[in-house]
Amino acid sequence: MDKKILLAYLNWFYTLELEQVTLYQEQARIVNDDYMSEVLIHLAKIEDGHVQNISESIRQLGANPSRIGGIIGPAVGKPFSELSSLFGIEKMFKVNILLETKASQDYSNLIKRVNDVELLKVLKNNLIEEDLHRSWFITRRNRLKDK
Repeated sequence: MDKKILLAYLNWFYTLELEQVTLYQEQARIVNDDYMSEVLIHLAKIEDGHVQNISESIRQLGANPSRIGGIIGPAVGKPFSELSSLFGIEKMFKVNILLETKASQDYSNLIKRVNDVELLKVLKNNLIEEDLHRSWFITRRNRLKDK
């Protein structure tokens, strides 16, 4: 894969992961459930790990993470969290499921195009965690529906 294209993909993930960090931090602040708040804080920490490992992958390619992504990700995450939380926990879960699904799809697509063994480890690890987050939100949303 062309280095410029790879960097564009990685900077997309950098922005997306920053957005998710802010989203989950803000949702944790807004929700009225202590357990849910702790889960969201934990997820934000995992997403921050993704920010760090994507940043390092970008640096290993001789570039720096996008400054624009560093601004846009958090700027989108904060109001998005307020909107997603405004309509209740079930809608918040739905938004989070959509975001985690998009992240998983994007990681899967990039994994198919990358040959670098070390970068593949990073991408696959992030994909596994995004899938786990998505599954958790689906399970919790379904429990709400069953009540």
